[in-house]
Amino acid sequence: AGVLTASRDVADWFEDLAIKTDDPKAASHWTMGEVLRVRSERGGSVEGLPVSVDRLAELLGLVRAGTISVRAAKTVFAKMLETEEGPAAIVAREGLAQISDTSTMETIVDDVLAAHPEQVAEFRSGKEKVLGFLVGEVMKASRGKANPKMANELLRERLQSGHPA
Repeated sequence: AGVLTASRDVADWFEDLAIKTDDPKAASHWTMGEVLRVRSERGGSVEGLPVSVDRLAELLGLVRAGTISVRAAKTVFAKMLETEEGPAAIVAREGLAQISDTSTMETIVDDVLAAHPEQVAEFRSGKEKVLGFLVGEVMKASRGKANPKMANELLRERLQSGHPA
C-alpha cells in the first residue's frame, strides 16, 4: 500500500487501472512491478509512459481471459513500450496466444502420457508430485504455449479416469 500511495501519480494510475480491469490484485502487481520499473528506468511520471492505463488494462484482460500467460504479457508489455500497437495486435503478430483449444490440448496431453508411462504409473500409485513433471512436459511439447491450468486439469482428469497412457 505504501508503494502505491507514495506519489499521487502512481496512486491515480493504480486506481484507474484497478477500476478498468476490475482486478485490484493484478493492477497492484503490474503497477508495482513493470510500471514502476519502467518509470524508474526512464524517469518522469507514470503518466508519461508510452503505455497508457487503457492499453495496460487491455493487456491484463488478455491474461485474465486466458488468451496469453503472464510471462507472454511481460513480453507484450515490453513491445508496447516501443510501438503504438495494441496488445492484441502484438499477440497476433508474435504468435503469443496460449493453446486453449480442447482438442489440441487433449492431443498434446495424450502424447505426453504415452511418452511417460513410468510417471503415469507413479501418479496412479499415489505420487501426485509427478503431475508437476507432466505439466512441464506438456509445456515443453507446446513450446510454452499450452494453457498451464488447462494442462493440469486435463492431465489430472486423464490420470484419474484410468485413460490409457
